[in-house]
Amino acid sequence: MDLQLLLLDFESTDNGDDTHTLEAMASVPPARVSDVLAEVTAVLTWAHQHLPDGPQPLDDGGQWDAWLQWLADDGVVRTLPLPDPAHTRPEGGAGALHAFPVDARWLTFTLTMVLPSASLPLPWAE
Repeated sequence: MDLQLLLLDFESTDNGDDTHTLEAMASVPPARVSDVLAEVTAVLTWAHQHLPDGPQPLDDGGQWDAWLQWLADDGVVRTLPLPDPAHTRPEGGAGALHAFPVDARWLTFTLTMVLPSASLPLPWAE
């Protein structure tokens, strides 16, 4: 799978327990929110295709886990439901996009994933 990701910037950390934490971050104006969520969905689609047993907490037996947070100009970190890999928008449909403040100058999104080290290297991090 050749992922063309233009907005998300990735950083990987070895957790020392055969897992890596991968953080993908993008800061965009409100007009680009759907573009960022499409990239997040592409990454999650890859994960579902290669690691079908997730996302689920590793402590509960999951193969991998993920969560998505966003931050606006007000400095409050909010958690967003993960996008459904079958769609390019978050759970809750198009209405969920209206939760983002249109008067914000920038919105920062962070997708955090805990993946088995064996799944590395990742196709978009090369």
